[in-house]
Amino acid sequence: MEYFYTICIRMVFCFIIMGLGYFCFKIKIFSEEGRISLGKFISKIVLPLMCFSVIINSGTRAEVFDSSIVLLLAAASFALQFSVALLSSKILKLKGYTKGVHIAISTMSNNGFLGIPLFAALFGENKFGMLTLSIFFIVDQLYVWTIGYYNLSGGKAGGKLSIKKVFTPAFILIFSGLIIVLSGFDVHAYKPVSFIFETASEIGALSKVLALIYIGACIPQLSFKRVVTNKNLITALSVKMLAIPVVIILIFKFIPIEFNPEQIMVIIITSGIPSMISLPALAYNENSDYDYALQGTLVSNVVCLVTLPLITAMTQLV
Repeated sequence: MEYFYTICIRMVFCFIIMGLGYFCFKIKIFSEEGRISLGKFISKIVLPLMCFSVIINSGTRAEVFDSSIVLLLAAASFALQFSVALLSSKILKLKGYTKGVHIAISTMSNNGFLGIPLFAALFGENKFGMLTLSIFFIVDQLYVWTIGYYNLSGGKAGGKLSIKKVFTPAFILIFSGLIIVLSGFDVHAYKPVSFIFETASEIGALSKVLALIYIGACIPQLSFKRVVTNKNLITALSVKMLAIPVVIILIFKFIPIEFNPEQIMVIIITSGIPSMISLPALAYNENSDYDYALQGTLVSNVVCLVTLPLITAMTQLV
């Protein structure tokens, strides 16, 4: 139950900080341009440095090889999420860009802005847990910028698989961190290198607060009236934040294979992480269904304050 209590406390913290972001935007401490700039600063500098510091401190070369099973677990998780999202889009008879955004809402998660800081709080000094998350994040980025982006762009309506966009700052620094770990190089053994690393870690630590302030500042764009009358959105969020995590919990419970508790925790909780916060911007750039992407992303990032503790409690069944 330790994880459950930790995530409950973390969700209260998230609620308070998101409320601060909301308040700052409403009283115009943040302008629209300031909010956009904050998002870029977090995604291009703060989060990548946090990812890098996490992977450097996450374990040894042997532990990385021992965690390679996470690649398969992550791929299986995304395959399940995509299949269920595709099935629900067919049941709802969605077409074109709306179908693509529906699948994106259901499968492209906010692991950067919310997932990584959340797991940092959950695992604390548990290096193996953060190593598991870092390896998972590689698969996450591969999915987001290939299959995920292709569907968001409308599939045959014009989207193209984007291998180039896989190489985000976060992905590059995670991959670089893995290379350093695999090489056996100790960044703490040399004072100049250690100083640079500690500086990067301090900057990365800002993500725990800045990401939540940014999400809160985005909430004023939300129209609750349109949300409660949008059956497509309600279906997408029900699938994304409850149905898929429950299915994964049942799979782990009944398959005759034992996995590390941290690996199980990462796969289950990441499946219920809300939709990627940059989804509306991507939809806008591709002339996709921007309104659906905006509503789905913001609502999921609010609803997760309730659903994530529930999912964490259910992981005790495995």
